[in-house]
Amino acid sequence: SYPANIPEVRVQGFEADFTTLVTEGLTVRFGLAYADGENTDYPGGPCPLEVQTAATVACNLTGVPLPGLSKWSGSLGLDYRRHMGRGDFTIHTDTNYRDGYNSDTSGSKYTVIDGFSVTNLSFGYQFARNWDVQLFARNLFDEEYITALTIQTGNSGLILGQAGEPRTVGVAFRFAKQ
Repeated sequence: SYPANIPEVRVQGFEADFTTLVTEGLTVRFGLAYADGENTDYPGGPCPLEVQTAATVACNLTGVPLPGLSKWSGSLGLDYRRHMGRGDFTIHTDTNYRDGYNSDTSGSKYTVIDGFSVTNLSFGYQFARNWDVQLFARNLFDEEYITALTIQTGNSGLILGQAGEPRTVGVAFRFAKQ
């Protein structure tokens, strides 16, 4: 389902981002956001799966939270750079958190997604001749999470989901031409 012809929605909240240089070469980043959003006038929306029948055409979704909108989300990151030899040794890590949310426009109880956090980490060396090598891990702790759930149109009872990325470990080589 997708939102169409919604007369009015409301979103309010705040967002704050901070970055600080703790010591030479060490930077810490922090972000926090709160969002409260809902349909304030949506009398003809798609019906949640749990109330659909062969005769159901539309449902009043006024007051239903907006899909895909977490109340709370945040991030914490750290970058460290130290000159060694003819280049720089680097470390980067970040953790991103998102509170639970409903991912379907209808607000069905079957499309609620639990909150999750994902941590990434990399170690690298940046050579003076414009190239670097990096060992990285995305989703370091192999968090299992869902990013989207949606109900198949036509009251078949089918709910489609999209899983989050599993842990990925690799090596990256980069060259930047000056």
